[in-house]
Amino acid sequence: MSDFRHILKAARIDGGYTQKQLANLVGVSQGAVRQWEAGETRPTLEKLVKVAYYLQMDLQDLISEEYPDLVEQTAIIAKAKGQKILPMSPPPPAPVEPVAVTRRIPVVGLAAAAMYDPALSQICDLWDASDETVPCVIDREGIFAVRIQGDSMEPDLHDGDVVAVDPNTLPATGDTAIICLRTEGLVIKRWHWRNGVIRLESLNPEGKTYEWTKDEVHQQGLILWRWKVLGVLWHKL
Repeated sequence: MSDFRHILKAARIDGGYTQKQLANLVGVSQGAVRQWEAGETRPTLEKLVKVAYYLQMDLQDLISEEYPDLVEQTAIIAKAKGQKILPMSPPPPAPVEPVAVTRRIPVVGLAAAAMYDPALSQICDLWDASDETVPCVIDREGIFAVRIQGDSMEPDLHDGDVVAVDPNTLPATGDTAIICLRTEGLVIKRWHWRNGVIRLESLNPEGKTYEWTKDEVHQQGLILWRWKVLGVLWHKL
């Protein structure tokens, strides 16, 4: 059995399997594989078929080495069943999980946005002019990024941070939002709407906070649009 054990060990190593891995595939203990390779025991014919399968070995050669007295009998049985003893096909490759391709979205800087013509109704026109993009794993269509400038949202957001904005979602009370004001362009504030009063809150005590009645906002057209900030994509270090 010396030839068989050396063939088995060499084939296992070439296949990149440890004794434990091969044992798990074949359905035996690691000790059984160790005994096979030491020549102390030999696998059953059923286990030998599995060994040949996973190590991509010629089953006929293995039978000749390990069961020379069964070669003729095995051939007779196979012939009677209309089968042939051939090299086993290699096991099918393990399924590979598809690698998600992280898309990139355009970054619109607040400085550029502040110069945005408030007569227009959408910020999308700035996207084509933006030559900066950032990776984004948020699974929503049409979102874009805004780079924070200023410290009015400290400590939540910092100057230079990049956040994702969803132009299809309005902020609820308490949400961080990007808001286009007719007089000042874009601002990043905490949105509050309660009891007929709209409040754009700065978290930094030194930052500017706005407050109007709902009627004032509508009559004067103070807010052109508001969109929810989904989260931080990049923190400036």
